[in-house]
Amino acid sequence: MDSVVLKGRNDGLALQLQDTADFEQIMRTLKTLLGKLYEETPTGDVSYRLETGNRLLTEEQLADIQKIFADFPRFSINGVVSAVIDKTVVNEMIAAKTTHRIGGVIRSGQTIDLMGDVLFLGDLHSGATLCASGNIFVMGQVGGVVQAGSQGDARAVVVGDLKGAGQIRIADVVEIVADHYDPDRPVAYLNELHTMTHAGLADLASIRPRLFKQMEAM
Repeated sequence: MDSVVLKGRNDGLALQLQDTADFEQIMRTLKTLLGKLYEETPTGDVSYRLETGNRLLTEEQLADIQKIFADFPRFSINGVVSAVIDKTVVNEMIAAKTTHRIGGVIRSGQTIDLMGDVLFLGDLHSGATLCASGNIFVMGQVGGVVQAGSQGDARAVVVGDLKGAGQIRIADVVEIVADHYDPDRPVAYLNELHTMTHAGLADLASIRPRLFKQMEAM
């Protein structure tokens, strides 16, 4: 079986790299195949998706493949698809779904930045920042900046008593707490117009149904 095989897919052309083949053999076969295809298609730009099966390409291997493509200016790589996933990516995915319980004191000038949700039980001083890629549930004292959805998640919320907080941030939206504080509406979220809005805890069931169920389980 050839170490590199051209495949026609519904969404375009793919170069299938046999995951059991030696990488050096793949490189030689790829260069030969691209040379042949370049002669057969003398005009027009063509892009290929690399399909690596159970092989996870390293950065160095991908760079080597890109060097081969550089010899054929009309050819390009539009993506890499693998049946396996890097451990780092797996750990990031797990972290993004984790709820971190944070206590203690976060002092002025300090920033805590976490992947996932945060249940905050400590004391956030003025001038300090607490960031989470997910939601933030405040059960402690906050006097600094509280930022949910720090990686751009506009569906993130901040829930809790934010009376002393300097700012609430969700994704790229910032609000000065002193201008909008209402103890009867402890839920801060972004509405359909991407505007910071506040609601009561009872409203969370309709605003973010999944999150409401998650809070019930806490």
